[in-house]
Amino acid sequence: MSAGAGFSSYTWSTGATTQSINVAQTGTYSVVVSNSFGCTDLDAATVFVNPAPVLDLGPDTIVYEPNSYVLDAGTGFNQTYLWSDGSTSQTLTVSEDGTYNVTVTSASGCTSTDEVTVNFQPNAVNEPTLAGQLGLFPNPTSGWVNLAFSEFEAGAYSVGVYDVTGRLSLSQNMDIQAAATTTKLDLNAFSKGAYFVKVTSEKGVLVRRVVVQ
Repeated sequence: MSAGAGFSSYTWSTGATTQSINVAQTGTYSVVVSNSFGCTDLDAATVFVNPAPVLDLGPDTIVYEPNSYVLDAGTGFNQTYLWSDGSTSQTLTVSEDGTYNVTVTSASGCTSTDEVTVNFQPNAVNEPTLAGQLGLFPNPTSGWVNLAFSEFEAGAYSVGVYDVTGRLSLSQNMDIQAAATTTKLDLNAFSKGAYFVKVTSEKGVLVRRVVVQ
């Protein structure tokens, strides 16, 4: 909202003293302006702020082939959809690795955009999920990332870092004997983006997402 140029002072109902203000909530806003002669004037306007559509495609995910994966932008907005492939349905079925995004436009013209990375793992079919907890920190990271293992069974494990195309970018072996174990991965040479950390043993796999920024 702008009260116009040429005045010596501005006093808005928000307390601001600038020529213009940005508002994000529905309400009535007023401003008192003064010129160099001390004359004042008052004006007010009511602003209606239409909320943007609530949009959440969910977290980046790994899908075990040969399954496809359905992305759902949600209903109830009386809205239009535009996916990164040009389609305009509420849902998008994908079967290839990649990052997919959708822009939703409401009836009032407000928009929201979200994206999700989907990675298909052809060699992980029917592999059980490992018991135990795995934390990654810091995440996002700009280099080193710590892997904190807890409640894992003692034994030998392999750790692999995969990009969104499923290409193995880093691997190392480790032996877990303590109830709580921490190790580090050096991601300093990695390009910015999303990756998947896959921990594997003869008893199954566990996958977590890490972002390099």
